[in-house]
Amino acid sequence: MLKKSEIIEIMDLILKKSNLATKIKFLDQSNFTKLALKSTIIAQTIKEGSTLRSLGIPALFSHIKNTIYLSEQVIKEVLKDEPISLQKRFIQAITYHEIYHIKSSVQETDFNSSLIREEQARKQFKKDFPGLEAVGRKLIRKYIEDNKKL
Repeated sequence: MLKKSEIIEIMDLILKKSNLATKIKFLDQSNFTKLALKSTIIAQTIKEGSTLRSLGIPALFSHIKNTIYLSEQVIKEVLKDEPISLQKRFIQAITYHEIYHIKSSVQETDFNSSLIREEQARKQFKKDFPGLEAVGRKLIRKYIEDNKKL
């Protein structure tokens, strides 16, 4: 399995190629959950009955801190038992997805604007990187399905 340092190295390279000086930080589940609940869309979805675990969110971006936060737990569970080449593509996928959030012009002020922003990031990512988008979607779906059994 990829080490944290290898994951950060992959992400840093992509961010630098995109001319972004964004920081990357791993968070344990408790701290990742606290951060996730600050997101309007995540907080509303959980309020409506979902759990953070059922959403399968591997990363969040904070404009205020200019930082991509990674869930140690989700990343570890998604990557386990996958070939290294697929692990690297998954990390590339979440990095590019977060870049679309970084570059988004839609301000997140409420649930609807958050939803619009997420949908725009997803659509643009899928258009520009269909293979990486498919890898990310496939592995997150597998993670979500595996966690339904818990």
